[in-house]
Amino acid sequence: MRGQQLRFTVESMFDVIKDRCTADEVVFICPVPGCGDSTGNRAANLKNGKTFCWRCNTGGDFVRWANWIGYAVDDTGLNANTVEELHSLLDPPKPVSLVPVISEIRLPQGFTPCCDHMDSVYTREIGKMAERKNLELRDLVDAGVGFTRVDARWHPYAVFPVLEYERVVYQGRTYWDEPGESTKRFPSRNEAPLSSKYWIYNIDALRQPGARCAVVVESILNVLSLKKKFDELGASPEYVPVSVFKHAMSKNQFLKILRYKNIREICLLFDLDAVDLAWEDARRFDDNIPVTIAEMPRRGDNRKLDPNDDVEAAIDAIDSRERFLLSSRVGRQVRHAELAYANPYLNALLVNSEHPIEPSTK
Repeated sequence: MRGQQLRFTVESMFDVIKDRCTADEVVFICPVPGCGDSTGNRAANLKNGKTFCWRCNTGGDFVRWANWIGYAVDDTGLNANTVEELHSLLDPPKPVSLVPVISEIRLPQGFTPCCDHMDSVYTREIGKMAERKNLELRDLVDAGVGFTRVDARWHPYAVFPVLEYERVVYQGRTYWDEPGESTKRFPSRNEAPLSSKYWIYNIDALRQPGARCAVVVESILNVLSLKKKFDELGASPEYVPVSVFKHAMSKNQFLKILRYKNIREICLLFDLDAVDLAWEDARRFDDNIPVTIAEMPRRGDNRKLDPNDDVEAAIDAIDSRERFLLSSRVGRQVRHAELAYANPYLNALLVNSEHPIEPSTK
């Protein structure tokens, strides 16, 4: 792989240091586990198709190197010298060969599914956490949640097996909420070489017949809340909730969703405090597939309202979702500016009311 095809591949998969790239070389942050690169010590030569990192001293043919660290990169044997030739090779906007594949990893030592130990004190504590999140223990059990009594680092966490393309990654959440403490844990780089920005929870459900819209949320529990509600409303499998674990979607996660040709729309439903980031994501990705934004309503001063807090409001937000357009984004900014600043009395209502007024997005 060489030329523009190699450049596109690197830019779509890694963090590129654009101001250091040249016509013949792409510089990016090395993803090799243990390298610790943060400034961009790896380069890919567009002429000879090789890569090398000055920090960890690993490299060679780019395709072989990428496959070695767990990426699915297919070299068709064809090289593109122009952007037009590149697009003809990749048949955009749904490239199928540029998506990272997560190597299978092991769950924590002593991982025990709750379904096998429903009377365990750990299962009961996880059930209490589910109720605090407006779910039921059965919802988490059906998702494969478990615990460990052996691995001290994961002992306080409900561990969720996350399947991607039938490979296992995982994430944990504390089954009690300690004020001021982080409630989530991700595997370390030693356990899972690729970070959470490559994972999508429930992605395999996108392949089911009838799936049309991927509803992107921040957490696993948000997915479970929406899935349960979609089932009740008969909206499954048309609407499929998936989690990207953060309040933004990475390029890698976006490319993964594009692999499912039956998906015709991506709806971004992040926490209220991340709505502006959702609009930024929509601006970056809307050229490839219709992207819509669903905004959770205000609840007093709570700007982290999510589907776990109020799944009915989440469904209403999806029903009122707005397609990304430059004009709609500007209109939204103007409306919110008028509500927040131009009318002090209305602003007080927005902040203090239990059912604050929100501008319609229909």
